[in-house]
Amino acid sequence: MDSRRLRTLNPLRTFLVAAREGGFAAAADRLALTHAAVSKQISGLEQDLGARLFERSPRAVRLTAEGRELHRRLESVFADLDVALGRFSGTAPRCLTISCEPTLCAKLLIPLMPLTDDDRQVQILAAGGPVDFVRHGVDVAFRRDDFPIDADVPARVLVDELTGPVASPALLAEDGSRWARAPTAVHARTRPDAWSSWLHRTGLPNPARRDAVYDNHLLAIQAACAGQGVAMLSPFMIADELADGRLAAPFGFTPDGSRYLALSRVPLNADPALEALVGRVHARLRAIACDHAAPGRARVTG
Repeated sequence: MDSRRLRTLNPLRTFLVAAREGGFAAAADRLALTHAAVSKQISGLEQDLGARLFERSPRAVRLTAEGRELHRRLESVFADLDVALGRFSGTAPRCLTISCEPTLCAKLLIPLMPLTDDDRQVQILAAGGPVDFVRHGVDVAFRRDDFPIDADVPARVLVDELTGPVASPALLAEDGSRWARAPTAVHARTRPDAWSSWLHRTGLPNPARRDAVYDNHLLAIQAACAGQGVAMLSPFMIADELADGRLAAPFGFTPDGSRYLALSRVPLNADPALEALVGRVHARLRAIACDHAAPGRARVTG
């Protein structure tokens, strides 16, 4: 189709809102339009494109394959357009929004504050999994690559994830073995297969006689520090506890097959503040990996 046939961006923006909201009625409410006006704009867009964007039924509408592809591309296009127009008019928001997995956020990211050398306000969102850069205004997200990541998203590999069993030195010293009694295996609900994955990689027997499951890694860390069992953790989450002796890792740490990434709305080199932030996080992760990776077993990126 000749793009000149689209005389305004309104139909595209209307389609984008309808795709985000999951229906024409919700889009009409968001855009202060009538349901008929939204339907007419989208029908006209479909006619111009020569493609059906929504499957319609009496109760709902659903994106077609072509609609999903257009939605994905328009999210990026309109985000870039909003940024460009804001900068041109001098009204760009002075805010840097960072999304980070909760435990990594609390244990590694926050201690690196201040994060920018410019005058932007910093907003930190504790979240994991897929990132909606547009809806949540995220500039950069720190994630493990344990979910599908769109090839169009700028991504920088930071470091391989490492895991290993850790416990309080007092628990490990209760007898002379490396495992000690290890009566309880501490699990974090957010990584339910961490223990089984490590046991499979190492071929070691499971020492625990029972399991304790905590809602997240922050709670699992506290449980391990309190001597309640042996937890399967990453050194990137517990670098301070390892350094000051609250936790010990009798078997060290080995790669679990995943990696930490910095995902960004725009290429990092387009924003010096983002580049500096990611560089700072990268350097800290590299230092921890060098301190705790088993020789010859882990790859430190960069």
